[in-house]
Amino acid sequence: MLSGAFRVYRRSVDGKYMILAEPGMRFTPDGYHDGVGEKLSFDAWSSDWREKDGIVLATEIGSEGRAHKKSVTFKLNEWELIANKDSAVLNIHIPRGSRIQMSDWQNSIKQAFEYFEKQSYLPKPVACVCRSWIFDPRLQEILPEKSGLVSLQKRLRLFPFVSPLGTRSGFYFVFGDDDIDLKVAARDTSLRRAMLDYVKNGGVFTGGGMIIFKDEIEQRFSIDT
Repeated sequence: MLSGAFRVYRRSVDGKYMILAEPGMRFTPDGYHDGVGEKLSFDAWSSDWREKDGIVLATEIGSEGRAHKKSVTFKLNEWELIANKDSAVLNIHIPRGSRIQMSDWQNSIKQAFEYFEKQSYLPKPVACVCRSWIFDPRLQEILPEKSGLVSLQKRLRLFPFVSPLGTRSGFYFVFGDDDIDLKVAARDTSLRRAMLDYVKNGGVFTGGGMIIFKDEIEQRFSIDT
């Protein structure tokens, strides 16, 4: 199941997707989930959802993975609900090891859809989803635009997600220890240096999520970043 605090609509006329936050979710001023590390922002805001006469005013989640404080307005009869918390989705597991090529991502996701759609005893998946430290939008703030992680993120739709690890999502995979002492942590790669400097300056890493639909696989992985 999608099990996320958002829902997805698709516009009938052109197939455009729109991710909307469930109502009442608290976000920080920059659009991340509030309350990470048990710290509440004094200037946090709550997601909107107001519906009247077939018109909805709601909080959109941008493809960059942050909630937008300025609400969007749309007509329900022009958009179809594609996914919500109860929808069947494919969840990706990312193996540790060598770098995964973009073509591997594209082929793996495409083949997964094709396989599971043929299984008559299973519900048809509406999307492919992954929650991981590598989809934390903050990585785009600290890494070069042409880095592999940034290039991958820009090909996908991201959404806010809070890892059980709280403020150091990804540290285990990058440093081998979630609780490593920042003073003695290795700084032998650009990723390690960037993450350490970000945290030392008060930043946090909470992880993030991505979602992709079958009809946009080829288009998204052909993006020139």
